[in-house]
Amino acid sequence: MARTRKRPKKSIEMKHITLMPWGYWIRYYKGKSVVLAKMYKFKDFPTKEECLAAAQKWRDENKPPNMYSQKYKMKRDPSPNNKLGIKGVYIEERKRMNGITSYAIGIWTDKCKTRKKHFSINKYGRDEAIRLAKEYRDREEKKVIERVRIEKLEGTYSE
Repeated sequence: MARTRKRPKKSIEMKHITLMPWGYWIRYYKGKSVVLAKMYKFKDFPTKEECLAAAQKWRDENKPPNMYSQKYKMKRDPSPNNKLGIKGVYIEERKRMNGITSYAIGIWTDKCKTRKKHFSINKYGRDEAIRLAKEYRDREEKKVIERVRIEKLEGTYSE
């Protein structure tokens, strides 16, 4: 099995900008598709530095709104399909060899990844499992909000 190498993180100056042999290419992605793109060719500028400066200026002025709003998304209200009426908590049943197991699940989003924590209804009882799931989700939500606040203060947060 081949080992995959992690790409080094791009610097803030080069975010969304790719150096090509003929110039700088600015691309914004949503999923796997390009939402917005622009090419700056070296031949159109006296120096490469001026070409990069123009590309960075265009990138900063033309950023699509709310492109990465899913990064730390927290629901304010429960979904209309949520039968419990508690945001981020739902009940799930799974068939096992020894019968049906039910879980109360707390769900939240952190850095574009869905996170879940299961609490067994068979082990804790329905009300206690729901309470634990709600408390756990609220605790994790506060951690994410605090992390975002710190990143914004340090200047490392990017939407």
